[in-house]
Amino acid sequence: QNLTTPKFISKLYDEAIEINGAIPNFASMLRTTCALYLRGHRPGMDEQMVPKRQAAQRIALS
Repeated sequence: QNLTTPKFISKLYDEAIEINGAIPNFASMLRTTCALYLRGHRPGMDEQMVPKRQAAQRIALS
């Protein structure tokens, strides 16, 4: 990513807010993200698109 750790975490937070609208427990989200990364989990296209569709629906309903 070529970012410092604080900038990378800030970018993750901004993207999570954009997709989900709110992050009640950001530390938990970071732990989960790190665990998935360390296990080598790479989301497929379907997994990547679901949060984006949900965010778009929430915005449309607002």
